Amino acid sequence: MAVRGEKLEVRLSQVLAKLFIAMTLMLLLASFVVVFYWLNKPESFLFKKIELVNQLENQKADELQKVAEKSVEAGFFSLNVADFTQKLQYQLPWVKSVSVKKIWPNKLRIFIIEHKPIVRWISVEENKNELLSNDLIWVKNYQLLSDQAIVFRPNLTIKQKEKFSQLVLLFGTENSAKKVLSECLAMNKKLMTIGLGIQQCGINKRRTWSIILVLKNGKNIDIKLGKDKIMQKLERFIKIFSGQLKTYINFAQYVDLRYSNGFSIKWNKHDYLQSISKEQE
Repeated sequence: MAVRGEKLEVRLSQVLAKLFIAMTLMLLLASFVVVFYWLNKPESFLFKKIELVNQLENQKADELQKVAEKSVEAGFFSLNVADFTQKLQYQLPWVKSVSVKKIWPNKLRIFIIEHKPIVRWISVEENKNELLSNDLIWVKNYQLLSDQAIVFRPNLTIKQKEKFSQLVLLFGTENSAKKVLSECLAMNKKLMTIGLGIQQCGINKRRTWSIILVLKNGKNIDIKLGKDKIMQKLERFIKIFSGQLKTYINFAQYVDLRYSNGFSIKWNKHDYLQSISKEQE
């Protein structure tokens, strides 16, 4: 009987020990849930300072501050950094990339890399008008094109509009920005060797290439290149220009290089007659 009683006591002790462990684990789990819930409440550990690491050139700081403050209503633990980063990139067109770091206990550190615009951009599919010879008809509704061929449309200040209105204007179809930028930069490099610069360059809805050049007297001339072999045709123009055309280029309205071998020129008779009249005086 004594042995049986001892075994019963041992079993009872084991049961109580297991029950104690189970209750302890349940208590710890409950405590963890409560603490986790409390830490992730929006009002817990609110951010008191938003720190911008780098100086921004074009992105307005007040816009960034406004978007950031609205997005960080969540606390230190409840803020989803990935979602917050995505919001900044979506709502601030100037932002190329952003890095966000939470600093304990209430600071948010932001590092932003901006797009670097090198030209203006017009999507021909968003505009009903076609590009007309020597007509700058899209200067008000342009977007910007970065050095990485990324098209973006920021809200420009008056100073920024004045600044970027001096950039070369490229135009093209949807998803052609990278190709247009590459081809136009290459063409501009060739044209600079003869003292000419591109003012407009691109491809229209019919996939036809054309460029508008700025002459030394400030006038423009339209160069029609067609759909293919545009670099070969540009080389033909450079050869023509280096010869006799250089003397009379100021009187040309456009040069058509869409032919297989030759070219045609439309002359501005009014400018030519004016020039002769001045010489006779």
